[in-house]
Amino acid sequence: MTATQNPVDRLKEYFSNLPGITCLGAVNVKIGKSNWSGVKYHDANWEGDRLYLLGDLPNTYKRSSNTGYKNGDDVWYVACYYASREDHPASVKEFQSFGNNFILAIAKEIDFKNIASMEIELEQK
Repeated sequence: MTATQNPVDRLKEYFSNLPGITCLGAVNVKIGKSNWSGVKYHDANWEGDRLYLLGDLPNTYKRSSNTGYKNGDDVWYVACYYASREDHPASVKEFQSFGNNFILAIAKEIDFKNIASMEIELEQK
């Protein structure tokens, strides 16, 4: 990876080199009026695909973490997130070299208090 690559290209390369991970391509996700870029990937250790998105959490999640995101027949949820801080040790910043990010996963048998609509656009190869 080179520092001159755009972040999504760096992310695709990173996920393509992880064992047990299949990078399915770059994605653009829209929730409300906000957009995120990232990658869609499949992890052999988990059922279903994941979206690794660059940037801050959606405002809908900040208002209520009991929020799902509907796209087609699937409802996605925030499986985890990383918010960078100045006081994080260098080792954490190195491991989380993409800055603020969050992962969305498809929910199975989870009831959410709030459902927001979400659009997912997968890059065409």
